[in-house]
Amino acid sequence: MNIVFVCSEYPIAGRPTGGFGSYVNNITNIIIKDNNRVTVLCRGQRSQSFLSHGKKVIVIDSKLNLIRSMSAFLLKVNFLNKILSFVEYPLYYSFLVYKKIRIMQQFEQIDLIEGGDFGGELFFHLLLKSRSTVRNIIKLHTPSYLIRQFNDEPNNVFYKVMNFIESYCLIHVDYLYSPSKALAKLVSIKKKVKTAAIIPYPFEKGLSNVSIKKVKKNNNLILYVGKIQKKKGVYDIIDAFSLAVESNPLIELILVGPDTKINGLSSRMELEECITKKGIKNHVSFIGEVNQMILSRYYRKAIAVLVPSHWENFPNVILEAVKYHCLVIATKVGGISEMIEDGQSGLLVDVGNVKQLAMSVLKAVSNKELRINLTKNAKSMFMKRYSPINIGKLTTDFYDKCLAN
Repeated sequence: MNIVFVCSEYPIAGRPTGGFGSYVNNITNIIIKDNNRVTVLCRGQRSQSFLSHGKKVIVIDSKLNLIRSMSAFLLKVNFLNKILSFVEYPLYYSFLVYKKIRIMQQFEQIDLIEGGDFGGELFFHLLLKSRSTVRNIIKLHTPSYLIRQFNDEPNNVFYKVMNFIESYCLIHVDYLYSPSKALAKLVSIKKKVKTAAIIPYPFEKGLSNVSIKKVKKNNNLILYVGKIQKKKGVYDIIDAFSLAVESNPLIELILVGPDTKINGLSSRMELEECITKKGIKNHVSFIGEVNQMILSRYYRKAIAVLVPSHWENFPNVILEAVKYHCLVIATKVGGISEMIEDGQSGLLVDVGNVKQLAMSVLKAVSNKELRINLTKNAKSMFMKRYSPINIGKLTTDFYDKCLAN
């Protein structure tokens, strides 16, 4: 098969990426081993194309630099800058994706085109496409309406347009599939669309039990990886950690991930003020957004990873945590409950229950045998359920069915 993936955040040149970018990178590495041809269309600061690990990567620069240079003074007005940024992504990027696919189709037969839900990156392709045999597929990740809902963000004009183009894509694409039953159900109810298959993200086993013994973990280090935003439960983390520090003043917390602005305010700055007021500044560190190579160093040192989200689809951070033998402490929500069994492969708490979260952190620090056993169980379960061979076969079988119908 000749497959085109559209993923703006694809991790080119070792740049930081999110969960969907990690998924696209992992699944394309798997399916090219079955002699499938893969092209990835992503976003970058300079238009270019190159080969990477057997895949063709086409980078699209959607910055409107001429307009920016001509309107530099006007763009100092925050709202005007927001408008131009929104035009650049998702709108102009989606249009350039459509143009690039049209050019590709003049020289080669494309069988499948797959994109994600966020940003409606296939919008102009689906809106302007001509009749052809190519199958268009969307892998659900997290639509913007869910992010806005759980971050308590106002439904402004930008979100309304984003919701429209995402909804258009979900309705007009040929096939939808999802990594979790939870997200499939939510989208089905909200958007009145049908999900054709549930196929989780693949799990890379990483270090063996023998190799991990050679890695010196910090027995007091707890890690959070993800965006600094309310939806991810970061405010609950700080409240819980202040309670935990009262019982164990040796524990440390590192938060790795990009800052986000909600209603124009920096979430990280709000958290830093909260940390200072609670008197735990010496116990908490912010690292910012890093690439996978640097991120792996933090995973190797930490004993546990916190995922106290108010909503999650199928968090890639849990796969990464288990890969590096970190105990998962997460909330009983969305696709997390499909991944982790409380007391068997991790520790689960109720959403927003900071006392439960604090107790789980203390349990992870104080009970080495428990965290080792739970992490071993999680790794064994993940290798059975989400091994690259199994997920690769499920994915290509799904593609075959899409082409056959």
